[in-house]
Amino acid sequence: MLKSLAKQYGDNVFVSQYALLSFVEYFEIGTNVSIREYCNFGAAGGLIIGDDVSIAHGTSIFTTEHDFQQLDRPMRSAPVIFKRTTIEDDVWIGARSLITAGVTIVHGAVVGGGSVVTEDVPPFAIVAGVPAKVIGSRHGAE
Repeated sequence: MLKSLAKQYGDNVFVSQYALLSFVEYFEIGTNVSIREYCNFGAAGGLIIGDDVSIAHGTSIFTTEHDFQQLDRPMRSAPVIFKRTTIEDDVWIGARSLITAGVTIVHGAVVGGGSVVTEDVPPFAIVAGVPAKVIGSRHGAE
């Protein structure tokens, strides 16, 4: 079903039956992608997942956020801001990570489990923490 609804859907894609994917018409999913159990992805702002991407269980990826700068209305009524979120090729996202709206995780990067990614991740970087920071590189020395 996802294959017929997604904007783009590659070959050899595994999406756990326990993953929650909303606004799938804005998904672009590459080839050789694995999305494990209990992931929660909201793609209203556009979600691009490249080739050879592994996303471990319990990960959340967002493409929207509230405009919290408007003080004249309650937060729950604040307008929604749509921001494309991109996971490039050859990325591994560890379990229970959270990727915020508008972030790009560049090719070859690793996101340590439990991380909160609030900024773009450079190529081949290893990031971890809350908020996620570069702690190493897949090339060896940082």
